[in-house]
Amino acid sequence: MKYQGFATIAFACLFSNAFAGDISYKYIEGQISTHDLDGYDNAFGLNGSFAFTPNINAVGSYSSMGIDNNINSDDYDYSIFTIGLGYHTPIAETTDVFGDVRYVSHDFNASNGSAYATADIADGFGLNAGIRHMFNAKFEGEASINYTDIELDNNLANDISFSETDYSAVGRYHFTKQFSGSLGYSTADNTDLTTSLRMNF
Repeated sequence: MKYQGFATIAFACLFSNAFAGDISYKYIEGQISTHDLDGYDNAFGLNGSFAFTPNINAVGSYSSMGIDNNINSDDYDYSIFTIGLGYHTPIAETTDVFGDVRYVSHDFNASNGSAYATADIADGFGLNAGIRHMFNAKFEGEASINYTDIELDNNLANDISFSETDYSAVGRYHFTKQFSGSLGYSTADNTDLTTSLRMNF
């Protein structure tokens, strides 16, 4: 009976440690986003995180998409680049809270044929905060709130300030400890659904 009780405790400890270990902050992720606005192509992007202390990680992302303009037949290339620092800490055996601050750059190019007509760059900062939870050894849920504040340097008009707050939810399935796939939803103005494939390292 004594050995059985010890084995039960040991199994529980190993099981909870396996859960906690699955919340990784060292990964690279490929992502596709769909958009609910006419003329917007799907966006393709890369996200990454590297934890260099138990609680601090570097974060970065890049995404690019095309936009078809039916009014003047111009095509647009739109890309977003971010880089920053994040902090994360467990609040339960299978739950982490996290946050990060980022430099954000939006690059918007309008073209007619092969010649670019304008090149607008907006930059500023972003703040993100959220929670990650392992429901079991395979399924993870994530919810976050994201704030972006940028200023557009427009070649044809005065500078324009812009801010946005959006919410996102992600369900992630871990095929192995190294690979996982996800499906997410965002309330951002031009984003609807996202799918991704992540590799932990």
